[in-house]
Amino acid sequence: MRDRTAQPDIRTYSGPETFRAVHRRARRTPVDPGALFGAHGDFGSDAHFLLAGHFTLTLGVSASARALRMSAVPPDTSINEGPMIDTIDRELLEWLKATVPKTTVSLAVPPAAAGDQPLVSCYLLALATAPPTRGASNGSPPPQQFALRYLISVSAAAPEDAHRVLGPLVFAAMDRPGCEVELDMLPADLWQALGVVPRPAFMLRVPLRLARPEPTAGIVLHPIVINKSPLRALAGRLVGPGDVALAGARLELPSLNLATRSDHRGYFTFPPIPSDPLPKELMITARGRVLRIVPHQHLGDDHTLTITFPIPEN
Repeated sequence: MRDRTAQPDIRTYSGPETFRAVHRRARRTPVDPGALFGAHGDFGSDAHFLLAGHFTLTLGVSASARALRMSAVPPDTSINEGPMIDTIDRELLEWLKATVPKTTVSLAVPPAAAGDQPLVSCYLLALATAPPTRGASNGSPPPQQFALRYLISVSAAAPEDAHRVLGPLVFAAMDRPGCEVELDMLPADLWQALGVVPRPAFMLRVPLRLARPEPTAGIVLHPIVINKSPLRALAGRLVGPGDVALAGARLELPSLNLATRSDHRGYFTFPPIPSDPLPKELMITARGRVLRIVPHQHLGDDHTLTITFPIPEN
């Protein structure tokens, strides 16, 4: 007879095939959707499920109870919603209108010919790198960020009208939180490329950040297995051609962030480290050269390393 106590048959479906997969199995198996909907009951073989969004269903069919169990896993979004460049554009326009009221503001290139009324141009000229920020205290990854560099200038038929607007605008930009004012003189070829006569202007550097979602932990399907590894000091000798001791060389275990140097006889010792298995890489720097080796390939019967460092002849 067939063993009715066999292990559950676990299958995972994801994406658009999920509904059809659930429906196919539901036609053959009584369904208990309590784990997903918070209710329990025996649905008929023609039960249909309308599950919105993208998700992953883990289906487990017990050979004894013949019940279909379902659990939904939230999606792992790779891009988090946040302010974009057009959002910064709108914020700057509102700020400019409030700072210099009754003055026309624009995101376009500064006009070549000035009109009767002053016009403030806030033109996005370039993108720039920004220093990385720290992650949150809860372990979330740091946000991605870069800077927007806006060229801000004032056009007016009379120079004094443009200057009357530009002065307060610079001071207001200096007080704007999170922004940086660059007052360096702009090169003449930039104005030539824009088709505009050189004029007083400044660059406003505005940061743009995008928060990244905290990584979602996967479903644990098996118990944790802990393997014990004895600690043992890793020691050995470093020699050059002709078994001549190589002194003062730097030896590093990158995976453990450990480093040491060879003594005048070429011997070196690392503090006790897990010995089973040994680290996969040992990096040696000497005489301006770098050598990478796999430690266990140079391990002798006495559990010490003997390493020959190739040095080219002059």
